[in-house]
Amino acid sequence: ALANALPPGAAPPAPGLTRAPACPCQMTIRSGLRREQIAEIIDSLPVGFYGRDFLAVTGPGASVPARDFLSGMPPGASLEGYLWPGTYTLTNEMDATAFREMLLDAFGAATGDLWGSAALQGLSPYETVTLASIIVRESRDPASQPLISSVFHNRLRVGRGLGASVTTQYALGRPGAWWPSPAGYVSTLASPYNTNIYRGLPPTPISSPDRSALQAAANPAESAYQFFSANCRGPGIYFAETYEQHLANVRCE
Repeated sequence: ALANALPPGAAPPAPGLTRAPACPCQMTIRSGLRREQIAEIIDSLPVGFYGRDFLAVTGPGASVPARDFLSGMPPGASLEGYLWPGTYTLTNEMDATAFREMLLDAFGAATGDLWGSAALQGLSPYETVTLASIIVRESRDPASQPLISSVFHNRLRVGRGLGASVTTQYALGRPGAWWPSPAGYVSTLASPYNTNIYRGLPPTPISSPDRSALQAAANPAESAYQFFSANCRGPGIYFAETYEQHLANVRCE
């Protein structure tokens, strides 16, 4: 049973609430989480609504007031990517819609200066959020994100698929394993989120990026790199200009 369900015969919660709250509650959303993971955090706290309520008001087709940074968002898209990471205080009267608006307000306050740089790269705000949501899943290290971004920009420029395994993970995600291993699927999964098969950006963002990932998406480093991989000898990332160099990195040669 979900925590804090109303006992039989209890007075109904305030309008808009679906369970009896026991807040103020602090909630932390880490960068790189997907909507369903945020919903699971909600269900772990005694707030006045359920994770399923949050998924409904942030999901495809939800009625969301117009905001500048949402322009260019495809009709019927969810708010994946716009649920700003950070620590929030939720009060007893807050329902799922009020919490959604709090996250969108935070997104707007933190990102307003980025869209001009993104436009110079030929990216709409939605494309920028989509790319940043991939970058943050590849690395949460702000120092490596601009070079990772350069790889993706270089591949987009020449019409290659992004080759990002994290987008395949997003397509495969399910309760209990939201980011499963993509092994065996990256060359076979017939999904528009499989960026090894499909060119260009995936249809939607895959997670909540933070400020550094969005900055990297809008302001990539200058490089000729087309590939990157985890450093097999320790922390960090290997970058490569050619497939041969990339294979040597992967094999740890």
